[in-house]
Amino acid sequence: MNWWKNCAPPPLEPSLKPPPDGGQRPGGSAVPQGLALNRGWLLVLKDGRVVVDWGENIFQDLASSQFIESVDLIGSRAIGDDELAWLKRTGQVLDYDAAQVFLGNLPERRRNPLD
Repeated sequence: MNWWKNCAPPPLEPSLKPPPDGGQRPGGSAVPQGLALNRGWLLVLKDGRVVVDWGENIFQDLASSQFIESVDLIGSRAIGDDELAWLKRTGQVLDYDAAQVFLGNLPERRRNPLD
């Protein structure tokens, strides 16, 4: 007997239901696509490069997508709205808000196979 066919899934909690407007933000703009990162993960280095801090001393240059394993953080700072606006105009950032930055696809770091 297929008893599970008659079982309906439990209703979603209101906070988990998709928005009725098809994924719109409260201001009416579409929900951004892409990889969402906390704004604190993007740094502007002293030389002007913008990098993603992946932790464990691994950084990725946003312009070239190259991974950097050693970065001098002296003189670096958190990314600001002006830099994010410029990166959005140049296509390196899809969108951003007060808490997150939305990036297109970045290449993954190559890992050495386990022996």
